[in-house]
Amino acid sequence: MNRKNSIFAVACTGIALLLFFIVIMYNHPQTRGRVSLEKQLNTIIANHAVDQIKSLSQNEQTYQFMARLSPTIQCKRTSDIQGMNRDSQYYYVTTLDDRKVDVYVRKGDWKVTGIHLQ
Repeated sequence: MNRKNSIFAVACTGIALLLFFIVIMYNHPQTRGRVSLEKQLNTIIANHAVDQIKSLSQNEQTYQFMARLSPTIQCKRTSDIQGMNRDSQYYYVTTLDDRKVDVYVRKGDWKVTGIHLQ
């Protein structure tokens, strides 16, 4: 094997390992849940999906806050997993319009199941 082929083999191996680690990290609950909840909440807010906001809000105060958000507001500073409840839902904290919001995400399908304004 000549030098050019050796360099090519090492480069291909490095790229394969990098892609492997990217896939593993994306599917890790810390990353997957955070990405999923941000995408879902940002879409709900941008579409001003009042029915979804109503069904996800855990109380009237949360509903009123979420319903009044500008469609341009996006999740910021979403935490890592803060815990899990008895219903196998991960608990995260994110910031919307400078207010902290608790977000519950179902393990497995990564759907947001509840929102609670702190």
